[in-house]
Amino acid sequence: MRGTPALIIALAATLLASLGIHVAARPGFTVEVIEEKIGERNEGWCELDKLKSGWFKTSFDLTGCKHVNGTGGHVSDEDAAALAASMASPNAVSVLTLSSTGLSSLGARALVRQVSNHGALVGLILDNNHIDSSAAPDLSELLRVSTKLAVLDLSNNELGVEGILDVLLALEENKALVVLSLQGNDMKTEPAVPRPGNEGGIARGFSGLLHERTALRILRVGATGISLQGVSLIMSALETNDHVEEFEIGFQNIKHAGAEMIAEALQKNKVLRRLTIDGSGIEDDGASEIAHALVSNTALRELSIESNGLTGKAAKYFATALEKGADGLIELDLGYRGHGMSPEWYHYIGLLLRCNAAGHRKELNAGDCKEAIMEAEEVRVCKVLTANNLPCGAFFANKITTMSDLIMVTAARCAELEGAGLPHGLQDACVRAQQMALAQERPFDGHAEL
Repeated sequence: MRGTPALIIALAATLLASLGIHVAARPGFTVEVIEEKIGERNEGWCELDKLKSGWFKTSFDLTGCKHVNGTGGHVSDEDAAALAASMASPNAVSVLTLSSTGLSSLGARALVRQVSNHGALVGLILDNNHIDSSAAPDLSELLRVSTKLAVLDLSNNELGVEGILDVLLALEENKALVVLSLQGNDMKTEPAVPRPGNEGGIARGFSGLLHERTALRILRVGATGISLQGVSLIMSALETNDHVEEFEIGFQNIKHAGAEMIAEALQKNKVLRRLTIDGSGIEDDGASEIAHALVSNTALRELSIESNGLTGKAAKYFATALEKGADGLIELDLGYRGHGMSPEWYHYIGLLLRCNAAGHRKELNAGDCKEAIMEAEEVRVCKVLTANNLPCGAFFANKITTMSDLIMVTAARCAELEGAGLPHGLQDACVRAQQMALAQERPFDGHAEL
């Protein structure tokens, strides 16, 4: 059965209700708030280190607990076994978070086996631990039998190719999981998986998952050492995928060839709302490909492409894409503001993104809003010219169609006039244009968002 939006909302509502959060009166509720809500300290939040009971403090009292959180503490194999035993008794725990606890594969196996029997868990967060492929069979069994588990975070562990592949294969039988985080499980040094019909290993597993009709909406696979060939398989599957709304595949060093694959997927995909490709070795030419693909894409809402080899030219590419289209985009993350990015570019891209946001809210037409911004910039310069008895048409000899055109023409004409002395009031406009023109040619880490 295909994972429909209604099914996803129902799963999310079940998850939040188990935490004491009721959303029946919120018809606009979406899956995007699941992880935010799962981390809130609502009624039933319990810190693991305060739950130990018994004469020798070797068991855990889970009475009244809905979310058990052990983040940052130490969970030994003995602790994990004791917690598993405690979960065998009737309890209301629906979320178990053991991030950065030093949890070993042995401890994880004991817990996961009991969680499979428990059957009521909707969130299992085990990131930043020492879980390797030996725990994969138990994780796979959990995914096969669970009808409620909606969030599974195994990021920054040591699952390797075999471990992750087992998880992916089990997901073919799972119709409940909404969020899967596997980033940071480095597989570059793992041997190929010798399974007939599974050539291509982990990338083919991810590709198959994207082709499958599952409930999955958020998939994170960054920093897993996937090859360029693997990225090709994944992006090809993403082109026709109709259910994943957030995809993170950063830190794979895919460079220009990978950027072309991403651009092609963006031109065809109709449902992806958030894409993260940070630290991927993408430079200006790759950014140009992606920006061009965004012109015709109306689905993507957020793009993060920071920590790449971009220069100020990337600001021009994305600004031009927003002028021509990319009406879905409301957040663009190119890194931290500064290092060569003109504040004017930052401000201008932000204005275009706000036009898109206003369009989504049905407050105005995004295209009309963008045209008004362009006209306002041109009119601002023309007013200065007119005040100095200079014809605006002569200053802008060619038709201005983009902000980049306007900046470059203004900067060039200012340079021509500079020798004769700039007219009163035109100096600030010229300095601004020249700064923005210069910013197109130098490195930057820029950030523009709502």
